[in-house]
Amino acid sequence: MQSMNISGRTALVVGASGKIGFAIAEALIEEGVNICCHFNHNQANIEQLVSVGKRKGIAISQVQADLNYSKDQKAVFTLINKSLELTGELNILVNCLGDFLQKPLPALIADEFRNIIESNLSLAFDLTQEALPHIKKSGAGRILHIGYATASQIEAKPSILPYHIAKMGLILLTKSFAIDEAKQKNQEKVLINCLSPGICENSHFLPQNEIPLGRPANLTEISEAAIFLLKSDYITGTNLEIDGGWRGSNLIGN
Repeated sequence: MQSMNISGRTALVVGASGKIGFAIAEALIEEGVNICCHFNHNQANIEQLVSVGKRKGIAISQVQADLNYSKDQKAVFTLINKSLELTGELNILVNCLGDFLQKPLPALIADEFRNIIESNLSLAFDLTQEALPHIKKSGAGRILHIGYATASQIEAKPSILPYHIAKMGLILLTKSFAIDEAKQKNQEKVLINCLSPGICENSHFLPQNEIPLGRPANLTEISEAAIFLLKSDYITGTNLEIDGGWRGSNLIGN
């Protein structure tokens, strides 16, 4: 399978201060990718990435932005433009944001439901819609969203209802944008995919007995899968699950 050389390209990593975002950003630095790191609160992690970039001779910039819709409807537009001001171009977008909520359904309130949908799905739509024209200008580019391994199952999950709905929607969003872009007449296509971890070492719950391989995924395995998708010249509209057999085990009732 052919692969794109991503060295020297520029990526915006949204949610780079989180565990998965940090791991993917670090892996991109190792590949020679210049990065604009988005964060909201945890700037200390971003400073670590800046230090790694300096040692590798890679340009690392940073942008603070609260992407909460209730506070600023134009926050995504502002983030993309600040990123472009700092880097001059955008070739790759990696979206690692999305709040998680596990709560009994009778106790779930409307604002909590909306927040989970917005942070996991509406935000992904806005980021893709805003970033795509800029990525197209740079030629072949990539967009990668972070999903959740069981989200492709149409199955009732009352305790994580809004999260499950949002991640299901994210898969459909990814596939729809990917197909639409693939059909465009421009020669250089933007490939758009979703990477869906199952239970990771940083997960909110760790039911290792449910994982056929007997352990959660580590962050290196997640970041390696991300690099694989970002380098591919043919994979688009795919939801790649990294779950150690967990989803398949659930499907067959083991």
